[in-house]
Amino acid sequence: MWRNFFIILEFEGRALFSDKPGILRMFIEPLAYLFLLTAGLGSAIANNMDSSTYISFVYPGILALQAFRTFVHSTYRLTIDRRWGLQALKMAAGTSRCAYILGHAIIPIGLCVVQMIITYPCALLLGAVWTIKGFLLLILVGMISALFWTALATVITFSIKKYSQRDFIINFLFLPMSLSAPIFYSLEKAPKYLQVIGNTNPLSYQVNAMREAFLNGYFSVSFCIVAIASLIMYTIAFKTISKAEFLPSENG
Repeated sequence: MWRNFFIILEFEGRALFSDKPGILRMFIEPLAYLFLLTAGLGSAIANNMDSSTYISFVYPGILALQAFRTFVHSTYRLTIDRRWGLQALKMAAGTSRCAYILGHAIIPIGLCVVQMIITYPCALLLGAVWTIKGFLLLILVGMISALFWTALATVITFSIKKYSQRDFIINFLFLPMSLSAPIFYSLEKAPKYLQVIGNTNPLSYQVNAMREAFLNGYFSVSFCIVAIASLIMYTIAFKTISKAEFLPSENG
């Protein structure tokens, strides 16, 4: 089951650290959301909600958005594997399917955890609530959410052979899914059409689960939905890669 897992992990780690601008962007982006966008919005709505309360409300959503970005990272890495035949070589060397999927998932999940640890003091500086239990639960939900997106990336990469089609799907879905999730606003107060869209968006449930874990210090129905969805998606990814061709089959 774990055959060649650490080899895959080492390979992905080297690929990550070779992309220093990408690493820098991963840490600048959530800080920019916090210090620029969220702080500005918090000041703008000060009449309706205390600024520090708004920071506490938005912070988990920003981290959920970063977990969502693992979808793009994983799709890119898996596409390279498929396009240049690296996945075929890894499988021919006896790598198990479980080790292959998790080997590609650990690095993005680890990055999400590091982002949470680095941004947490910044959120506290801006006035967010301080609770160790809520933060630890937030990390757990974030890891499960990132696993969902890496598994979905596996399904899409191995189901769609043309990487141009994959790029279209990612570019087409990323912005609507990001904006329809209740990251910077409450979905209950949104227009009806936006509520309908948001309730079909898996990112919305991840935002709610992370927000409730962080603010209330317990798991909710949203967390159960996120956990079950991640388990189902991982199972689908395992079955998808089990049926995939070993030989490279990427097309333009």
